[in-house]
Amino acid sequence: SGTVCDAQFSDHSAEAVCQKMGFHGARAWRSGQLFEDQQISREVLLGSLECGNTNWSECILNTTSSSCSHASDVLLKCYNFWLISSDGSSIRDESEGLLLYKDGTVCDDKFTDLSAHAVCREMGYHGSLGWRSGVEHQQDYRSITMNEVECSGNDWNSCNYNRENNKCWKTENILLTCELRETYYLF
Repeated sequence: SGTVCDAQFSDHSAEAVCQKMGFHGARAWRSGQLFEDQQISREVLLGSLECGNTNWSECILNTTSSSCSHASDVLLKCYNFWLISSDGSSIRDESEGLLLYKDGTVCDDKFTDLSAHAVCREMGYHGSLGWRSGVEHQQDYRSITMNEVECSGNDWNSCNYNRENNKCWKTENILLTCELRETYYLF
């Protein structure tokens, strides 16, 4: 394993990498040396990763890394969760949606209001407006990829979960509504 240099790296590159790794997309990226011990112990494997769009197969990988230092390593955050509407499209507003984790559904076992807030905040929302269990959304072909989400606070770091199905049914899938952050304008 190794690191990726930030030369030619873009928002498209971040999206393509996260999707290639099985996530919904990129939450944020930057370059730097945040994990010093882990970064120094690895070589720079990609001198550049150039993507003109979010399609991984169209990205150009350059394995020459002679001019790159670990101060230019790409640090990437990917979305673990996302919401889809009943027609399967992504939700970015305050509409109710089926909660997905790595393209599978999330079971309601041990899920509480704290779990809902933590998941919404992890997706970049202010918090949760509510949740319920149900089967109204496109989910027949999706497996359950997360279960027993139990949180002690409103932050994802306070949560424990299980990636095993443990007798969950489609009727136990989480339908979640998240609250957008308040936006202020200066006039």
